[in-house]
Amino acid sequence: MQMALEIAMRKDFDDTLGKINYIATNRRNVVMISIPMNNHVVLISAKPTTTPEQIIKKAYALGFFQSEA
Repeated sequence: MQMALEIAMRKDFDDTLGKINYIATNRRNVVMISIPMNNHVVLISAKPTTTPEQIIKKAYALGFFQSEA
């Protein structure tokens, strides 16, 4: 719920800064990545030894998300 709220609050800046690709939180025991998708937020948790970019690259390669490029 907190991640969905954070995404919603940051959308206020979409016009000036661009759309949010993802929000990453790096904690001692976990990396959490929030990705806005339509009217939902996808939350991915991973080991802290990975980077958000590695996880997102794999998610796109598996076809979980459509690139907006």
